[in-house]
Amino acid sequence: MSSLAVSLRARLPGFDLDVAWEIGAELAVLFGPSGAGKSLSLRMIAGLLQPDAGRVAAGDHLLLDTTLAVCLPPQLRSIGYVFQDLALFPHMTVLENILYGGHGLEKEERAERTESLIRRFGLGGLQKRRPGEISGGQKQRVAFARALLRRPSVLLLDEPFSALDTPLRRDMGELLREVQREHKLPTVLVTHDEAEATLLADSVFLYEHGRIIRQGTPQEILDF
Repeated sequence: MSSLAVSLRARLPGFDLDVAWEIGAELAVLFGPSGAGKSLSLRMIAGLLQPDAGRVAAGDHLLLDTTLAVCLPPQLRSIGYVFQDLALFPHMTVLENILYGGHGLEKEERAERTESLIRRFGLGGLQKRRPGEISGGQKQRVAFARALLRRPSVLLLDEPFSALDTPLRRDMGELLREVQREHKLPTVLVTHDEAEATLLADSVFLYEHGRIIRQGTPQEILDF
């Protein structure tokens, strides 16, 4: 069964992170104030930062274990990551941006997967356009397609909808739920939006000052 198990400890200037949690093939939300350690946790899970101590496992695949001196580089972690600013390359077309996420795949498989994801995310006809020539919602879809191209074991999303207006945020949230259920991926979403967390999450981890102070369903955590 798909799962993500996380234990992270890090001492930073003026801030200590010490969290541990585990999810299955569900959508979990990291919720809490800015500076609580939510985005920091995502970056450590993805291998973009290394904690002082910790362990990260995606199913049976060990990504990080500081006691065993295991620390896979980001490109070997099989993690899809959608950044807050989406990190699309402005000089690349929609097609090129999606293909960029397929490093390591055989050429034929990468092309087939890209074509399938373009259809799934309604991006047909936009392949030759650049990010500056498409809408905010279409940029989101490109970022999602790129993150899913390599069939990741885990999907991480760092406030991907923060720049969208409310109706589009709702539409993209519904699309995220559909994609998560289709792929049965452990998915972690960072958001400051309580309505978004309530609508999307199977489980919520409430962060405060680098700790998890509560965890449970959205109703248990956000309706108190």
